Amino acid sequence: MPRRRELTPQMRSRICELKSIGLSYAQVHQRYPEIPLGTIRSTIRREKDRDDNKTVPRSGRPRKISEEELERLRGLLSSGMTCKDLMKEIDADIHKRTLQRTLQALRKQNKQKGRQAPRPVSKTESKPEVISLVMANWRDEYHAALLVRDEREQANSSLYDAYSRLADRTAGLSTASKEQHHHQTSEEKASPAPQRKGTATAVESAQDKTGMASQTQLATARADLAAAQRSRAEIQDRLARTNAELDKLKAKSQQDTRKIASLEGERTHLTLRLKDRDLELRGKAKLLDNVQDELASLNLQLNMAEDRSSKLQRENKELVDRWMARMGQEADAMNEASRF
Repeated sequence: MPRRRELTPQMRSRICELKSIGLSYAQVHQRYPEIPLGTIRSTIRREKDRDDNKTVPRSGRPRKISEEELERLRGLLSSGMTCKDLMKEIDADIHKRTLQRTLQALRKQNKQKGRQAPRPVSKTESKPEVISLVMANWRDEYHAALLVRDEREQANSSLYDAYSRLADRTAGLSTASKEQHHHQTSEEKASPAPQRKGTATAVESAQDKTGMASQTQLATARADLAAAQRSRAEIQDRLARTNAELDKLKAKSQQDTRKIASLEGERTHLTLRLKDRDLELRGKAKLLDNVQDELASLNLQLNMAEDRSSKLQRENKELVDRWMARMGQEADAMNEASRF
C-alpha cells in the first residue's frame, strides 16, 4: 500500500486548534473523514515536539520518487509510453522495478476512482427532470456524432466528383473511338473499288478530326486530374492542420479538467474551513455569554456582600457605643460609690 500524502502545516494547526477547543478525536475525524483517525491522534500528540510548526521527518525508509515526479507520472500514465521512456521523461534515479510498482499503484488508484458511485438524485430534483436531462445530453451527443460523420464523409466530395467526371470522359472517349473505327470499317467495306482514292482521303480527314477531338478530351481530362490532385493536396493540408488543432484542444481540455478538479478540491477545503470557523465562532459566542452571566452573578454577590458588610459595621458600631455607654455608667457608679 503506498504512503499517504503528508498533512500541510495549516491542516495540522487546524486539527490541533479543534482539539484545543474541546473536540474529541472522533469529532475531529468527522470533520475531516479523509484523514485517518490514527493520523489525527499522532498529529495532536506530536504537536509539542515540533518547532514553529515545522514538519518532522517521517520514520522509515525515505521515498525514492518525490511528489512532483508522481504528479508527472500521473499526467503521463495515459500516454502509452514504455518504462524506459518514462524514466527518461521524469529524469529520476530509480530502478525499473520501482517504477513498475509505482505505475501499478497509480493504475489501481485510477480504477478505484473510476468505480465511484453515481451521483444521487437530490430532493430538489425530480425523476422526470433527471430523465429529461439525460435525454438532452444523449440527443446532443448523437447530433454531434452525426455532424462529425457528415464532415468526414463530405471532406473529399470534390475529389470524388473530379475522379467521377474523369472516368466518365475516359469511358466516353473510348466509346467514341470504337464507334468511329467501326463506322470507318463499314464505309470501307461498302465503298466500290474505283473510288478507293477519294475514300482514303475522307478516311484520313475523319481520322485527323477524331485525333484532334481525342487530344482535346485528353487535355481536358489531364486538367481535371491536375485540379483534383491540387484539391486533394489542399484537403490533406486542411486535415493535417485540423488534426494538429484537435490535439492542441485535447491537451488544453485535459489541462482545464485537471485545473477544474484542483479548484473543486480547494473549494471543498475552503467550505469545510468556513464551516469549522462558523462552529468555532458559535462556541466562542456561547463561551462569551457564559462568562458574561458569571460576571453578572459575581457582581450581584459582591453587592450583597458589601451590603452585609455595611450592615455588620453599623451593628458593630452600635454595640460599641452601647458598651461604652454602659462602661461609662458603671464607672460613674463606682466613682459615686467611692466618695462615701
